[in-house]
Amino acid sequence: MKQLQLDARSDFALRDSLFSLRALIDSEKPKATVLHIYTAGGTFDELSGVCASIDEIIPEALYLGATCSAAIGPGEYEGSGTRIFATLYYSEGIRAEVLHFPYVPGDVAPCDQTDEAIVRALEDRPWAQGAELFCVSGGEQRSGYGRLLGSIPERITVMGARAMTPQWDTAAGMVFSNCGKVERRSAVMLVLGGPEIEFCVSLVSGWSAVGRRCALKTSSRQVISELDNLPPVELYKRYLGFENDRYFLKNAVGFPLLCTMKSGEQALRSPREVMKNGALAMCADCGDFETAAMAYGSARKIREELYRGCAALAAFSPECIRIYDCELRRAYWSSEHIAGELSPLDSVAPIAGMFSGSEYIRPAGGKFFMVHNQVLLAIGVREDHGKGAAARSRGYTAPSEPRGVLSIEDRLVNFLSEATSELEQANARLRHMAATDSLTGLSNRIAMREALNGALEEGGSWTVVMADIDGFKQVNDTYGHLCGDQVIVALSKLIETEFAASSLRYRAGRYGGDEFIVLSEGEPSLVLGIVNAIRAKFSALKFDYGCQCTLSLGLAPILKGDDEDRACRRADRALYRSKGLGRNRATLWEADEA
Repeated sequence: MKQLQLDARSDFALRDSLFSLRALIDSEKPKATVLHIYTAGGTFDELSGVCASIDEIIPEALYLGATCSAAIGPGEYEGSGTRIFATLYYSEGIRAEVLHFPYVPGDVAPCDQTDEAIVRALEDRPWAQGAELFCVSGGEQRSGYGRLLGSIPERITVMGARAMTPQWDTAAGMVFSNCGKVERRSAVMLVLGGPEIEFCVSLVSGWSAVGRRCALKTSSRQVISELDNLPPVELYKRYLGFENDRYFLKNAVGFPLLCTMKSGEQALRSPREVMKNGALAMCADCGDFETAAMAYGSARKIREELYRGCAALAAFSPECIRIYDCELRRAYWSSEHIAGELSPLDSVAPIAGMFSGSEYIRPAGGKFFMVHNQVLLAIGVREDHGKGAAARSRGYTAPSEPRGVLSIEDRLVNFLSEATSELEQANARLRHMAATDSLTGLSNRIAMREALNGALEEGGSWTVVMADIDGFKQVNDTYGHLCGDQVIVALSKLIETEFAASSLRYRAGRYGGDEFIVLSEGEPSLVLGIVNAIRAKFSALKFDYGCQCTLSLGLAPILKGDDEDRACRRADRALYRSKGLGRNRATLWEADEA
């Protein structure tokens, strides 16, 4: 593999560079030639002219690119204008293809439709190992976390970025390719594969949560309307002192939201607009996140994470590195310090890329296609399985950082993070105590009612089991309350053991005294076998002074239109049928019961 930068400062310089590239291709005969075009400020006509020149001089070349706020190349971190990088692949069996996916006008969800086409295209190419994707603004509206682009075959490393302009205008961004020319409402993708092509992904953030996690609500997929039932602007004002004025967005660059999905996946989200009601329109989709916490990244922590990413890439020994760096990070560092963000990567291997609106990544083997803000995405590429790695290694050594001295802001952030963590742990213990029966460790009555409500909201097939120890008052009167506690604890452990051994989701609780309740997934007839096993094993247990007990149970399904009281009453009626039929039995509720 070989990467070359073409001179694109003028039409004449570009054509001269293309003719030189033409001669190199004719001489070395690479198996594939791919051109990446990153442009900051290029007009539609100028880009159309670039595409026409490439088509004329190197018609067999594949090319794709996007508009950006600034291009990135070796030693150039504030690049305006157009940068073109040619990558020549030499390994046997290398395959490359560029695909163009225009959005469908008038479709209510054109980006979802485009995502489906992208997934189908990759499924139809079993040789694909890497996919590089550029989208215009509409692509950010995708609802594809794990549902659309997340279903791309797991063997494929997916990477890319959102087009934008130097004015931060994502709607005016453009993408272009050898098969679709220059378009505004499109996505373009380079697909690579072959026996020797390999990728190494390094995602650099440096931001970490500095406040408590808040429940997140959205009014649309990109607008956060509430954090813990308050407009998000109010929390920024309360905790950071940010006024809702013309400086709000500039101040918020250093404090994005670290959002978390139910699965645990996390991504940074940055505000791009303050709404009149205090809601925040974000730079990317927030519809699949459940919680958010304010995040902060000091220069020291960002650099430390960057150096770790560089070390991982250096160990991989790439032949080139593709970089997609968020424009918001460039704003954070400012022009004076942006070299510190990119020069360490440049010391590992030749770099090429752009400052983008958002960054896309789904590593091979990953479960989720993630859209990020405020991260640096660096992808090392090589095509020789490490052969010759020592010869091309630049001998990367992480720059030294002063140790032992922390800035005041780092100390304060560390203090706040630790204090918040301690408070969250204390609150978690209090929530556990409030939802747990102190004797058995099972859920208490309040927690079980919440679980029942959750099952009602979720829908599906659920069974309520009510259980009562037969003649338990006599146990207490005859053998004492300590023995009675032994009986209750033993039954609770038996319930947990038997249900845990099944493949069913369940929640078990002590409803009060000697009465227990279990909410189990599945029809009553399926759950009946488990409760009969509990009943039989419980009757065989012996306690102090030779005490033995039996158990009566009632099972009832949760029906459409139920509330928690109705479902419990139905199971209660089945329980009392067991009592009336002689006890020590489990009875199913029958539909003809009153």
